[in-house]
Order: sequence, then structure tokens, then C-alpha cells
Amino acid sequence: MNILITGGSGFIGQNFIKFLIINKKKIINIDLIKSEFKHSNLINYICDYRDAKKINKIFSTQKIDIVFHFASKTTVNDMKYDDLDYFNINSFGITGLLRIMKKNNIRKFFFSSSAAVYGHNDYGKKNYETTDLKPISKYGLSKAFAEKIVSDTCKNLGINFIIARYFNVLGSNIYSKKSTSIKHNSIMYHLKESLFNGKKFYIYGNNLNTKDGTAFRDYIHISDVLNFNYCAMNYLNKNKNSLILNCGLSKSYSVMELLKEFNLIHRAKIKGYKKAHNKNEIIYSKSDTNKTKKLLNWTPSRKSLKELLKV
Repeated sequence: MNILITGGSGFIGQNFIKFLIINKKKIINIDLIKSEFKHSNLINYICDYRDAKKINKIFSTQKIDIVFHFASKTTVNDMKYDDLDYFNINSFGITGLLRIMKKNNIRKFFFSSSAAVYGHNDYGKKNYETTDLKPISKYGLSKAFAEKIVSDTCKNLGINFIIARYFNVLGSNIYSKKSTSIKHNSIMYHLKESLFNGKKFYIYGNNLNTKDGTAFRDYIHISDVLNFNYCAMNYLNKNKNSLILNCGLSKSYSVMELLKEFNLIHRAKIKGYKKAHNKNEIIYSKSDTNKTKKLLNWTPSRKSLKELLKV
């Protein structure tokens, strides 16, 4: 099987490429950033996935069976990017990619979305795939727009798709200790910066309407995300219908609980410096993954906070 990945130099994309190579797949990676990984089964192109001329040339000259789309701006800090450019990258540019897929008779598409499309949960309640989308950040809104574009365009073009709503992904690069891609995984990056380099670890929000006043998240380990992606690929290879699926643990832990457990594991004494809550950050999130487990035959292997925080 030949797999094309956009954004394969990012945190999830890079780990997934190495996972696929271990499973003897052939991969084409398209990214603006040069990949740090080389292999005989991997072809790297440095280009913007929205460059129709270059992308069409790649698609017309390479054998491709499925496309995994990870390319996006991932920050929730709404002040860093021009609105039009931000939404073009995360949302509207996908239409051109799908049309090129249709032109080259590629009918399987995986889209990397986010739990940010849900916005805030009521404390203790779960997000189902049918839950109304109420994003509170530009990032979440761009992913919600993208989901609608993927759903409508794929149906019109006859492309089968899976939209993956990832919750908070934990872990560093599981194949290389030298990788810098942990920077894409914010909370673990900052915890390790505190542990090894003495930098302050900030907790944004200390008086929220939660059990300990800090934000609660549904965390999922990168190794389980990779297995989820692989199961999704197998599903698309065997089925003609399209899906929207949650990828999480169906448990929720606070930032303070995460910090305490990290300190226990590493015998550290990292202090959490509390700051005002960032309005773009979700206060509480928790997934329901019954649909995912049933349709993909997938179950997370790391089910406790201690297991989640292991490298």
C-alpha cells in the first residue's frame, strides 16, 4: 500500500511515518518543513499542500492509495496568524487537495481534526461524535470548518473519509530520543523543559469551576493514536462508508493531577506557577469512544495517568 501524508514532519505525522515504515508501507510525505527522517520506503517533498500545480504533479507521477492529511497550524494563540492565511491553511485549502485526489482517482481520505471543535464541556459530561460543535478558539473553529468542507466535498466527489477528533495527545517521539518534534506536544515539552532545564511550568487557570480549580483534559498517548490511525486505514480499505470518530481515553485529568503524577514518576519537584486562564483554552473535555472501539476494533493500551506519562 502507498500512503501520502501531508504534514508528515509534525508530531503525529512524523511518528506515524515511522510506524508505517515498521509495518512495511510506502510513504510520500509533503510538508513545508524538511523531514528529519530518511528511509528507502519514504519519499519527501518540500512543498505547500495548497500548491495545486506541484501537488497534481506528485499525485499524477506517484502511485497513491490513501491520503492522510495532518498539515495545519496547531496553536490556539489567535494573535499569531493572519485570519485569512490561518483558515486557508487549516480549512479552505483542503478543497483543492480533494479535487486533485478525485482527478487522480484516489478515493480514501483521513482528516486529522481535534477535540477543540467541541469547545467547553459541562463538568463531568462526555463529548459524543453527535455533540454540537461550539469551538471557542480560532484553531477549533478552523477545524470545524474543515470538517464541514471534508464531509460535503468528499460526498460530492465520491471519496470515502474518516475524520479523527484527537483529544490531547501525550508522549514524545517514540522512535527517536533526538527528535525535536516533542515541541509540537506542548504540555510534555514544557514539563520536560522544567525538569531538565529549570524553566518555569505555568498553569493557566487556577480558579476554574473544576475539582481542583485547574483545567481538565482527556489525554491519549501517541502510541495509541498511531494504532488508531492504522485501524482507521484498515477500515477505509474494507468499507465504503465514511465516519467521524473520537480518539481519546474517555477519562479526564486536571493539569494539577498531571503535574503531581509527573513529579512522582521522575522524583521531581516541579512547581506549577499559576496564571490567568487563557480564554482560548478549554476548561473541561472528555471523550466518548464507544463508537470508535466498536467500528475500528481499537482500544487504548495506556489507560492510567502513570502509563500516559511514560515515554
